[in-house]
Amino acid sequence: RERQPAKQETGANNGFCSSGDRISERDECSFPHIEEAEAGVLPFLTLFPRVEQVPIIIVDIHEQFAEEIFEDAEPVIIRNSKATQWPAMKLWSPEYFIKHMEDADLEVHASAKAKVRMHTEAHPIGQLKGVQWNRPWANATVTVSEFFFPPSTLKQGEEKGDDDNNNNNNNMRSSNGQFYYFFSPMAAMPKTIQRDVGDKSSFVARFRPHMETNLWMATRGVGSPLHYDVAHNMYTQISGRKRFRLFPPHDYSNVYLYPRVHPS
Repeated sequence: RERQPAKQETGANNGFCSSGDRISERDECSFPHIEEAEAGVLPFLTLFPRVEQVPIIIVDIHEQFAEEIFEDAEPVIIRNSKATQWPAMKLWSPEYFIKHMEDADLEVHASAKAKVRMHTEAHPIGQLKGVQWNRPWANATVTVSEFFFPPSTLKQGEEKGDDDNNNNNNNMRSSNGQFYYFFSPMAAMPKTIQRDVGDKSSFVARFRPHMETNLWMATRGVGSPLHYDVAHNMYTQISGRKRFRLFPPHDYSNVYLYPRVHPS
């Protein structure tokens, strides 16, 4: 197995640059701003000047690597897995979903903010009597075509660039000012869509339960706030792009986490 080690960067250097990625150097090396703080907008590297790149491993396409990766309990970027041969990698596009889902209705989360915070009052603190919660998103129903091609508006204060594909600040809302976020178990998707996700055996470790396979889609600019999951994740990017920022577990006391029993 070829392994590209992590690289430590300091100061104003760009810690997320990797020449093997298919996205442009400008997109890969730029750091979008975090939400405005009281003192103004602070770039990510101002708060975290030492950024370590997640190491990349290149596997044999038939290799069963999940068990070793889960045992190491360290984040990695995996290249050349069986996912590269999934039909979805070539077929999936907005037009493909519209056609094969027959422009059906989608149940989505609609949020006025691009960061969609999860919220479920099924958790114990959410059920305390006398406490009222304001959920930061609402359920909405849109067609598949409306999801992918909403009559969109730019976020307030943003300007449209000459090349929209290179303008990372163009977060797209629907005409009603909402960002859309869709989640579904793969088992609930149409059979045609399910068949496009091929052999997943490399992503499952022996003697560890495979909990679920899910599909996540969102309009451009949508993200989730800092959170943690209670199970190992294998995340496969089929279309578009997604940036992950990870903090080591030993920093848990420094990131002001909600407890597991909190609605968020």
